[in-house]
Amino acid sequence: MGMMAKKQTARKAKKPAPARTPKRLLGPRKEAACIELGDEVRALRTSLDEMLQVYQARVDGHLADLEQVFLANCRSGIEERVPTLQVMRTMKAALGDLALRPEKGRPKDFVRLEKKLRELIAQLPS
Repeated sequence: MGMMAKKQTARKAKKPAPARTPKRLLGPRKEAACIELGDEVRALRTSLDEMLQVYQARVDGHLADLEQVFLANCRSGIEERVPTLQVMRTMKAALGDLALRPEKGRPKDFVRLEKKLRELIAQLPS
């Protein structure tokens, strides 16, 4: 009598899966709204591509201007076209301080970059 018998519980029978109802089709108004919204999103994507191309061209132009000053003008040896040594050191420090994270593609990085380039171009001799 030292062993007690285990209670046996009756297993509940599994309920059958509910019958699948056929998926409802979109009504004509809802379908039209979906298509219109999809077209709007596609148009936004196109606008974004255009905006990025214009932005890239503008920033690339600023960079090309700076490159022209520092590479072509320095090689030509014409001092009037090249900033003073102190200005160039300040510019180099400013570029070094520019904290960009290209892998993130953050809008604030684009703003910082363009602002810094404008500042640098403003320091160039006229």
